[in-house]
Amino acid sequence: MKFDWRELFRKSNTGWRCTICPSLRILELKYQRWLRPGDNDDFLPPLYALSYSREKAATPLQLQVHCKSSLNSFKSWNSTLPQVKQAISCLEIPQHGQITQFSLRTRVWNNAVYENAFFVPILYHLQILEIFSFSGGRQVLNVLPFCHELRELKLFFAYIPPLAHDVDLPLVHTLQKLSLINSTLAWMDGLVFTQLQRFDVDEPDVFGAFKQKVRLPACTHIVFKQRELGSLPVFQSNFDLPLLDTCELLSARGHLDERVISALQMIHAKRFKFDILSPSSRLLELLESKDEVEQLDLEIIAGTASPAELANVILSRMSVANHITMKVPCPNMKVLRLQFDYIRGGSRNQVSQSCRQMMNSRQLAGYFLEKCYIWWDRGDWKKDAPLVLVMENKVVRVSS
Repeated sequence: MKFDWRELFRKSNTGWRCTICPSLRILELKYQRWLRPGDNDDFLPPLYALSYSREKAATPLQLQVHCKSSLNSFKSWNSTLPQVKQAISCLEIPQHGQITQFSLRTRVWNNAVYENAFFVPILYHLQILEIFSFSGGRQVLNVLPFCHELRELKLFFAYIPPLAHDVDLPLVHTLQKLSLINSTLAWMDGLVFTQLQRFDVDEPDVFGAFKQKVRLPACTHIVFKQRELGSLPVFQSNFDLPLLDTCELLSARGHLDERVISALQMIHAKRFKFDILSPSSRLLELLESKDEVEQLDLEIIAGTASPAELANVILSRMSVANHITMKVPCPNMKVLRLQFDYIRGGSRNQVSQSCRQMMNSRQLAGYFLEKCYIWWDRGDWKKDAPLVLVMENKVVRVSS
């Protein structure tokens, strides 16, 4: 029931037949704002969409909106300006009934339009806001305090100024998914996101320590992506994370220095996902302490060694107890998932055999691994695993 209004009306090549006031050229609305901003503003979005419904009619409609301010004078907003039309056309408005799942997805952001008093009431009802890019580099985003019902927020290359202590931010009580790509995090300082479940951080702009920690009591899924994971320690120290269901750490280089290892020590999740480009004894030593991990996902990428050689080294370490700690990596792990860029036929047999040996060795040592999923090609990662090894009755077999 959601659609881009301009795209919808663009599909009609012959024009539209208007059955109500077919000769209407101008619709002028004058209204006095309610005492409480936001009350009964639901009529505004479909009203703007009305003008688009008659763009291809014999008589295009001009919409003129005037609002009486507190100074008892009317202010006008020209809804026919190109930047205003672009903003309104990005709104996804239900065709019938009450406004639900009201969304705004845009690649063009114009502060003069979105921060205008006539557009702000639309922001009150937004449940999804996605800004994919800004023209002219990173720009300032000041509209978050106006988002009272926001559930999903995805920003690319955005600068959000730190908020004053007396500024109310209603979205901390409604937001469920947050994705910040090349965007600032400092505005979150000291806030408690009571409903946030998933948080994606991609190349974060993190500098220095926050004055207070950010609390995410309901969060279950963290995705942290950075070329070298250099900001992970700062992120971990400034965000109070609960026991997560999933923690994904994606890095183009896969190097884990001592600061990153220390940060990982403080992050707890039932499912961990890493990129592996080279053998890392420190990572495997870290995993020995991860008693809470039930599933481990490893993306094995060609680096100093071939993917098959790297996999064999890792698998051999996962089946041998540390002679000092007497533990294996992820002692309570039930599922292991291996994802390769690409491995040829002969190497596949070698990796498959190493997986069988690892599962048998862990079984004999008292560390029962139920399943091992293997993807041989990056192009198949979104499909079912082509090879699944299952431990049943102390015997490893291939799942049908």
